[in-house]
Amino acid sequence: MSTLFTERFHAVATSLTLAITVTIIMGCHAPDTGDNSQTTSPADNPQGVPVEQTEIPRLYVSPGSIVSSQEFRVTSTISGFIQEIAVREGDRIKTGDLLVRIDPSK
Repeated sequence: MSTLFTERFHAVATSLTLAITVTIIMGCHAPDTGDNSQTTSPADNPQGVPVEQTEIPRLYVSPGSIVSSQEFRVTSTISGFIQEIAVREGDRIKTGDLLVRIDPSK
């Protein structure tokens, strides 16, 4: 009788273990509530999505700074007070352009 009891005990224990395992696995799955109001992604819609025309900006503003790779020293052969500055920062200049007007008399 001891062998019969042991066999039945193992059978019941195995069945109980299997039932608990299945219950745990099923409990990890979220139940289907039937609520279909969730939004779907384009990948969920095999028919596709409507095409919309939008404006793409042609100008992008981004902060930054520009540093020249070249630097030039400007000197004068005469001394005096500056009467006028003929150029502003960022102006394009070439050889011979007037940069400043100097009053040599002072």
